[in-house]
Amino acid sequence: MASPKSTETARATHSLGTLPVTILAEPGAATFNGIVSKLREGYDILYLVCHGALIEDEPRLCLEDETGKAAIVPGVELVTRLSELKQRPRLVVLASCQSAGTGADGQSTDEGVLAALGPRLAQAGIPAVVAMQGSVTMRTIGTFMPTFFEELQKDGQIDRAMAVARGAVRDWEDWWMPVLYMCLKQGRIRWYTPGF
Repeated sequence: MASPKSTETARATHSLGTLPVTILAEPGAATFNGIVSKLREGYDILYLVCHGALIEDEPRLCLEDETGKAAIVPGVELVTRLSELKQRPRLVVLASCQSAGTGADGQSTDEGVLAALGPRLAQAGIPAVVAMQGSVTMRTIGTFMPTFFEELQKDGQIDRAMAVARGAVRDWEDWWMPVLYMCLKQGRIRWYTPGF
């Protein structure tokens, strides 16, 4: 049986399709400082898969420390560090990893923390943020994300890609969980060029 981490890595890689991918999944690599340091190299998309919780109405992310053990990071720290980057990601996708087993209907358990970070990241200058509003099933994520990125690569229109991806999961009870926070005038990601 595949580990949850390798399953999530495969899901994210599949979802991103032909886009170049850099994975920070090795023990000690997915630290808060490691992620921010890597982002300084300049990436258009940050696809962050992690557990989260709202503690005293503040979002907290469960990442890892240098030894591979759990490290709780205040969501406001992520917002602050991303806002300080010279070149911020054009798109941040916040997803919660599979935590209720490996079945197709397993649910994430981010308790809404990822959606709570969405508006803060948009306010900090991230042009588009996709986040989950609660316990979304892995079946929904497994269909939504590949559809979303496939559509996004067609024309860079993020709101259209979001609508098509939601349409792909419209018959499932958690179809409404993925939400888009956007501060783009024309709904197009700036890195998009015709023929991308």
